[in-house]
Amino acid sequence: MSIGDEINTFLNKGGEAYEEQKYDEAIEFFEKALALAIEHFPNDPKIEEVKEVINMAKQTKSLVKQGAEAAALEAGLYEENGRRIGV
Repeated sequence: MSIGDEINTFLNKGGEAYEEQKYDEAIEFFEKALALAIEHFPNDPKIEEVKEVINMAKQTKSLVKQGAEAAALEAGLYEENGRRIGV
């Protein structure tokens, strides 16, 4: 398998993980692709695209976490210092 194929495999796996909302896994695959691209193709303009994809995945992960925390708080399930607060 060529380096280009390996990069594409990581990108594809990252895309699949992202679609399955497995953001940590997606970010890991995208970062592996980025590292290989920087090492073997440092002047490739697609490197910036991969960086943008990583940032997007990190932002999505953060937004999903914030949404889950807000939903838990709304439902009265949020715990503070080991005790449940809310309803």
